[in-house]
Amino acid sequence: KQNILDILGFSEGKLTIRYLGIALVVSKLCQSDCKVLVESLMKRLTSWLCNSLSFRGRLQLISSTLFSLHVFWCRTFILPVAVIKQCESIIRSFLWFGLGDVRKVGKVAWSKVCRSKADGGLGIKNLRTWNKANFWVVCVTSQCSWHWRKILHLKEVLAMRLVFEIRDGHNLSLWYDPWLQGQYVISMYGYRVRFDSGLPWNVTVAAVFSNGAWNWPMNTCELQETSSFVQSIQLGQGSYSIHWVSKGQRYSCNSVWEAIRCSHPKVNWANLIWFPNWIPKHSFCMWLSCHYAHRTMDKLQRFGVVGSNRCIFGCGNVEIIDHLFFGCRFTGVV
Repeated sequence: KQNILDILGFSEGKLTIRYLGIALVVSKLCQSDCKVLVESLMKRLTSWLCNSLSFRGRLQLISSTLFSLHVFWCRTFILPVAVIKQCESIIRSFLWFGLGDVRKVGKVAWSKVCRSKADGGLGIKNLRTWNKANFWVVCVTSQCSWHWRKILHLKEVLAMRLVFEIRDGHNLSLWYDPWLQGQYVISMYGYRVRFDSGLPWNVTVAAVFSNGAWNWPMNTCELQETSSFVQSIQLGQGSYSIHWVSKGQRYSCNSVWEAIRCSHPKVNWANLIWFPNWIPKHSFCMWLSCHYAHRTMDKLQRFGVVGSNRCIFGCGNVEIIDHLFFGCRFTGVV
């Protein structure tokens, strides 16, 4: 080794080093390896903290700038959970308080903030789900590196969204390709089904289809069930093709995120807030109202901040959101 170093004129380095802004590691990625990502977020925030930004202004900066800082990392590593939590804590604190990582409670739960606008959120992507959306599929072996194993453990999530156009079936593994509505025959019935069928491990889908009909072995109940399950699938000509979610749809990180994120019921007030030519400040205020998130007097009394929960405009009623916006005589005139 020393002779090589002498000939080339290089000095011997030590991992961890950074290349193109990210850490190069051979072992499990830890929180300290991602320190530069957290520092980048805090550095960018520091340049904004002196500005008097509205909620909507901070939301715009999060969507356009802060989120882009960790996209490159998300496409390179499966980030440690602790790092994702720290990044989300920084972004959450900046949105609600205009500060970096502080331990305060926001007006609306972060899980609701990270929903799509149609689902009642602000459209901020959940970092853990977005991280998963950037990776996909191959077999996991014990010889794989930690980083590669973390990527490949996501294969089951994405395989369910693949649509196989089987065609002649000559190049598709009968057992190990997810051609059966996004599932592997082996994962559905276990390895025993392969031995019960009497077919070899490397058999293709075409082997059980002949003369325009499926010809599965009927040795067990599992094989009979599989035969019934595939009767609606017809083979054709040419090599198979794989589509994402539906035929003709292009693969993208956004489409993966849409497929794997937690779905929630649509809210009936989304179009009242997020409409063409909407005013950001007004829309954000209305969004808070729909989530009953304004710090009205009834809430401040429960928090022990004030002694009375009566309306600040002197009408004598309890100040809750419905009263403040729709029932108060003073605000009604305004």
